[in-house]
Amino acid sequence: MPLSLAAHARPSVSVRGTHCERSNSRDMRTLGLCFVLCAAAVSPLSAQDTAPAADRTAGLIGTWQCESFRHSDGTWTFVRNSDDSIALKNKFRTDTGLSGEFDETYSFDPQSGLWNWASMQIDRTGSLQEDGKAKPWTEATWTFDGRLRTTEMSTGSLQPARTLARNIRMVYTTLGPDTFRRDMETFYDGRWASNSASTCKRTSA
Repeated sequence: MPLSLAAHARPSVSVRGTHCERSNSRDMRTLGLCFVLCAAAVSPLSAQDTAPAADRTAGLIGTWQCESFRHSDGTWTFVRNSDDSIALKNKFRTDTGLSGEFDETYSFDPQSGLWNWASMQIDRTGSLQEDGKAKPWTEATWTFDGRLRTTEMSTGSLQPARTLARNIRMVYTTLGPDTFRRDMETFYDGRWASNSASTCKRTSA
């Protein structure tokens, strides 16, 4: 509802369904409250709808050739979705001939001011789910703190599925204008241990 100020014998102000009224017999405190409500109605929202301009996340969009320390090569493609989230398709192949794909999603939450990262893989042997949160990427490194949840199922076994949950950390590090490194770390036995690291170089925008 638009802001409305009317001058009558009994001045009144209506703001988004809240009605404030002052008669000649009331003191100025009621009118003061009306002005407070009016100011609140016309003030812009403090929450940001998009990530800050200095955020480097959009720089990921494009295709990258990546190599991990486990001797697997991958093609990572980042695209922006219609809802402004960013999707990653990581197609990889190991030196033993094993190939596969990991899909991830990155979305910015304007209320918390944080990026949310999520990934889930499901096959006949179980599932792997990763998720985490990070501040906008405004420095050389971009760190997500999150959780890893895995479920392992044995085909034909009477044993129940085995589940595991651990704290994880994912760190992007800028190495140059067209190069970055990503480390995956798991908190185990009281310390952070690296279980995957990939170095990626841009091949197309």
